[in-house]
Amino acid sequence: GDECPAEQIAVAAGFVAAARRRRALAASKGVGIVARSVLLKGALTARADFLPDRLEPLRARSRQFRSLIKDAGEDVTPAQGAIAFALAQPHIDTVLVGARTTA
Repeated sequence: GDECPAEQIAVAAGFVAAARRRRALAASKGVGIVARSVLLKGALTARADFLPDRLEPLRARSRQFRSLIKDAGEDVTPAQGAIAFALAQPHIDTVLVGARTTA
């Protein structure tokens, strides 16, 4: 059927599904759920265009995701969209994002 590339990529990372299964246990112990690598180490950004040829399927998915973000008409970057998606999940308490350079 018709599936959303952004959801497929996020679920492929495994963090959303794992968080959903473990949320009740974590909450009962007073522990929050942290999503990490929501940008797939840059693969959800234009950096994906420079991935090796063996990762062409990931490059293609990244292009789909970036196109989806652009076509949504919102003034957000792909990175902002991926972070917002993760934060919108009720079972995610925070998102950990790495940075390559400082501003």
